[in-house]
Amino acid sequence: MTTATIICEYNPFHLGHKHHIAETRRITGAQCIVAIMSGSFVQRGEPAIADIETRAQWALAGGADLVVELPYAYACSGAEIFAYGGCQIATMLGVDYLSFGAENPDVSDLRKLALLLVKEPQEYVVVLKAELDKGVPFAKARQIAIASCCGQEQAALLDNPNNILGIEYLKALIKLEMGGHKVPEAVAIKRIGAPHGSKDDQFYSATAARIHMDSSLKSVNGVDDFSMPIISAIRRMSPEEIALYGDMEQGLENRIKAMAEDCIKVSELVAKVANKRITEARVRRILCNILTGETGEMRQAAVDKGPYLRAVAMGPEGRVFLREYDGETPVFTRIKDVDKFCHKNGNPNFLIEKRAQEQYSLARMTKSN
Repeated sequence: MTTATIICEYNPFHLGHKHHIAETRRITGAQCIVAIMSGSFVQRGEPAIADIETRAQWALAGGADLVVELPYAYACSGAEIFAYGGCQIATMLGVDYLSFGAENPDVSDLRKLALLLVKEPQEYVVVLKAELDKGVPFAKARQIAIASCCGQEQAALLDNPNNILGIEYLKALIKLEMGGHKVPEAVAIKRIGAPHGSKDDQFYSATAARIHMDSSLKSVNGVDDFSMPIISAIRRMSPEEIALYGDMEQGLENRIKAMAEDCIKVSELVAKVANKRITEARVRRILCNILTGETGEMRQAAVDKGPYLRAVAMGPEGRVFLREYDGETPVFTRIKDVDKFCHKNGNPNFLIEKRAQEQYSLARMTKSN
């Protein structure tokens, strides 16, 4: 059976996602499309608009055959960890292809940059450090350093968000291959439709779809639904305790602590803490980590142990894939089996995921009441 995987959030599922699945099947000839999907919280540091079970059904209706969970420790992280976790799962499942959307669908162009960023030649490191020392934000400093090594045209690939994430997928595959793993072949599908945050006549971006989606259809409306537990937790903690959480950097804990004293909503706090170096998405991820209790040490332990494999939903071809699967790590369908497996192996991934799901469920119950 030929298999392909797509690392996704489907937050919500839209026509661009349906096109991606169809093109992946056409180009690769895959009989089974596996969607590796974020759970209760997504990469931009926000709750998903619907629970993973609902979004998994959207994926099946849109052409996927099997949905596998991407645990919180990866799903609610920066692009590098997000991509690495998804590629780890794809490698563990033994799929033939990894498909992602990109503004530039030439995988060879993207791979050149991925190799540079994995190898980090001296010229790149020197320029990057010099730019960071000037106070230039990391993304811009990295682009300047890349331009110094391989020209402005290559560096311009980083102007587009899907190219950036595609490069992170390729970096992850390179690292896994260097570690002796057999990795899937990368396939890039040209992104169509509206840019992020806008819409055209046919294709909404996920951002625009969330904006226009009826509030009654959302399980949770947004990060402000968690304002009380997050802000009250910050007010109780010392700066030293805040500093322990994932995605933190030195000194930021003082800013978060001070700003939380005058905020009643998470969105207010995010706007006050973020600056030209610290993005709003990163601040939201930090606050989600405080909500779930995921410290930097816990995240590192989770990444070191690696993800578990949980099948959330499947169609007929997905069932065939699971019957034929013979990988070293078992694929579970029952939550209690995942819990038992992770506990036995000292893997904190599911503990973190359970905490995230509990908070999400509480917010959903509050909204419904």
